[in-house]
Amino acid sequence: MKGPTLAHSVRRSNDGNPKVKRTPKYPFSKLQYVHYKCSKGHWYAHFVHRGDRDSLPEPTVPLSLDFMEEYTKRLKRVQDGQSPVVEPETATVLNFKGTLAWCIEEYKTATRNVGKIRAFQNLAPKTQENYTQALDFLKAEMGDSRMSSIESGDIVDMQIELAEEQSTSFADLCVGTIRLLWNFHKITLRLGPNPANDIPKAHEGQNIDPWPDPVIAKAWKAADARERLILAIYLFTCQRGSDVVGMKWEHYFGNCIHVYKQKKTGTPVVIPIFGPLKKLLDKMERDGEFIVLNAWGRQYADRSTLSKALKALLIRIGHPEYKPHGLRANGACILYDNGCDKNEIMAFTGHKTLASLERYLKKAIQKRDAMGAAKKMEGKELAFELAA
Repeated sequence: MKGPTLAHSVRRSNDGNPKVKRTPKYPFSKLQYVHYKCSKGHWYAHFVHRGDRDSLPEPTVPLSLDFMEEYTKRLKRVQDGQSPVVEPETATVLNFKGTLAWCIEEYKTATRNVGKIRAFQNLAPKTQENYTQALDFLKAEMGDSRMSSIESGDIVDMQIELAEEQSTSFADLCVGTIRLLWNFHKITLRLGPNPANDIPKAHEGQNIDPWPDPVIAKAWKAADARERLILAIYLFTCQRGSDVVGMKWEHYFGNCIHVYKQKKTGTPVVIPIFGPLKKLLDKMERDGEFIVLNAWGRQYADRSTLSKALKALLIRIGHPEYKPHGLRANGACILYDNGCDKNEIMAFTGHKTLASLERYLKKAIQKRDAMGAAKKMEGKELAFELAA
C-alpha cells in the first residue's frame, strides 16, 4: 500500500530550534504479533513471535482475505506451541517476497535495468537461454530459501556437487547467477554483502576435504541426539544433504535405506545400514514421516537448512572452517580404509565415474599408498650408512 498517513511531532535540535519529525502512522487494523513497517512509501507486515519473524502479504485497507488467511495460519501455529514460520510444504513459496524463487520470477519479468545490471528482458535471446537453465535449476533446488539467509558455504557446496555431477561450466554459471540475482535485488531487499563474490571458479580435480578424526570425535561429543543422528547418517550412508532430508521411515526396511532416486543424479541406491547408525535408528521412536527432523520436530526444508544445522555445530566446537559436505567424503573414506574397492564405494555414494569418486578419496588414497610404501621399506638395508 502506498501513501502512509504522516503524524507530526516537534523536537528540539542541538541549536535549540524546533525540528519537525514526520513519522508514518499505520492505517491498518492492529493484530497480535503483527509489526507494520513503511519503507520508501510502501507498507510491509511481519509476524513476529519470540525471535521468529515471517513475512506476510502486503497489507491493504481493509486487510485482504489472503492477508488474514496467512495471519491466521501463523497465529494457530503459535497457539499450538509451534514456530509461526510456515514451512514451504505448507505455503506457496512464490507468495513470499524475499525467497530465491520470488527473486527469480521478478528478475525474469524485469524490463528495467538496475545500475549496470541488465534486466532479463533486455538480454540477447541466447543469453536468456543460458540464464534460464541456471534460473530453473536454482528455483527447483533452493527456491524456498530466503535470499538473505543464503551463505557463501551453501553456494560452494552447490558448486562442488554441480561440478561433480554435471559440469564445471554449469556450476560456475549457477554461482554467477546467484551473484547477479543478489546484486539485482540488493536495494529492494536491503541485502548485505554478496555471498557469491570471491568464490573461485570450479575446476576439474577440485577435492572435497573430509573432516579430521579429532573434529568428528569432538562434534559427536558436543552434539545432542538430533545432531548425532545427522552425523551418523552422513557418515554411514555417504548421501548428499538433499537426499538425507527426504529419507522417510518407510524407506528403512530389511536393514537398508532405499533411496529410490537420488535428487541430484536420479540414481536409485539401496544402502545397507550398519554400525552406530543402525543402533540409533533401531531405538528411535517412529513418530513422524521423516527420519531427520529439525529442532521444531519437522522435516528440514532443504539441503541448505540441514547444512546450517551442521555449521552451527562446527561453530560451537570451534571448527567453522570445515564444510558439511565433507562428511560425505568421510563416509567414502571409512569404506575405503576398511578394504572396500572403488566400485563397492560407488554403490553407496551413487557416483557414476571413478574420477568423481576419487576427488572424495584423495587423502585416503594418499595415506594408503604412503603406508604401503613404508611397509615395503621395513627391514630393508640402505645403500648408505648413517653415523650413530
